[in-house]
Amino acid sequence: MQIDKAAFDSAYDRVILGNSFFEGGDYYKFYRDRYWNTFQHIARLGLGSGKSMIDIGSGQFALLCRDLLGMEGNVADIDLRWQEDLAKMGVDVMRCDLAAGPLETDKRFDLIVIAEVIEHVPRAPRVVLAELKDRLTDGGYIVLTTPNFYRLRNLIRMVMNQEILDPFNPPAPDSPIGHFVEYSLDHMRLYTEEAGLKVVHAGLEQLSMGGASAKARLARKVTQPLTGALPHLRDNIVIVAQRA
Repeated sequence: MQIDKAAFDSAYDRVILGNSFFEGGDYYKFYRDRYWNTFQHIARLGLGSGKSMIDIGSGQFALLCRDLLGMEGNVADIDLRWQEDLAKMGVDVMRCDLAAGPLETDKRFDLIVIAEVIEHVPRAPRVVLAELKDRLTDGGYIVLTTPNFYRLRNLIRMVMNQEILDPFNPPAPDSPIGHFVEYSLDHMRLYTEEAGLKVVHAGLEQLSMGGASAKARLARKVTQPLTGALPHLRDNIVIVAQRA
């Protein structure tokens, strides 16, 4: 299924920028391209009306999949502050702490999106992914994105003797754990296969040219020719996997 950029932007403005929940400030303005580039992987799966999905995270992809693809949207998150807001928009929310164990539901989904989450989970990825596989329908998909440990940002920090990873803190709704670990593409592909999933796509991508600060955004723009020519320096790992 193809979704053009104009349709995506319209939905993004309406259901993401048009709401006051989730991360504050200009975060979603700066990272619109990350959602667009990730959503294209979802749209290519050909899922639509009558199919169900769950977004492991704050719920942006649940809203986009519901609005643009007609899918049933669900959200699983450690933080339930936005449960009432999402419910008003037709999205079911359940509490989920992947650090403590699997999703506490018997429901199965045609799609699980776990975008920029696995690096926050202090458990073996192969175990987490195996648990998520059990919540997929036969032939269902997982779309996973996570930072690439070998990205240019990390190499620069290493050369400058700066911290690359965050401290390893216990996860809690009011205390984000941060990026205490990051992975390589080869490792994430291996963990996905060890979880019993069929890897449909595994690649390194520059999902966003945004950044939390003007300095970060300028740095990505200046280094774009380098990350374009050298895939191993790109920011993101993208895995699309299927329960065969």
